[in-house]
Amino acid sequence: MELLKLKCFYNPTRDAVGVCKNCGKGLCADCAVDVGNGIACKGNCEIRVKEINSAVMVNVRTQKTITIFYGTMGLVLIMFGLIFLYYYPRTFNIILSIGSFVAGFVMFIIVIRRARVIS
Repeated sequence: MELLKLKCFYNPTRDAVGVCKNCGKGLCADCAVDVGNGIACKGNCEIRVKEINSAVMVNVRTQKTITIFYGTMGLVLIMFGLIFLYYYPRTFNIILSIGSFVAGFVMFIIVIRRARVIS
């Protein structure tokens, strides 16, 4: 069984060395330009691929910030629940304290799962 090789979209006689991150066309070494985190069609897709890379980096930073926020809020809710339970041990306050503690614990579990996905 013979393997088919991807050919360059612009130079069909040449083998492709990669695929454009924006349009998905096969590119030979002459038609491809390295834009950091991927390759692009020289002169056609360079700006768009740089924008894609920039958007990905913004998304990664945002996810890390959100994870830190959820972790902090989870700890605050856990501490709030424990302090409220210690200083105000009445029936309604116990329910409020346990609810706060559980909400904080759930947020902290979400942070642990998000941290695994991000890294």
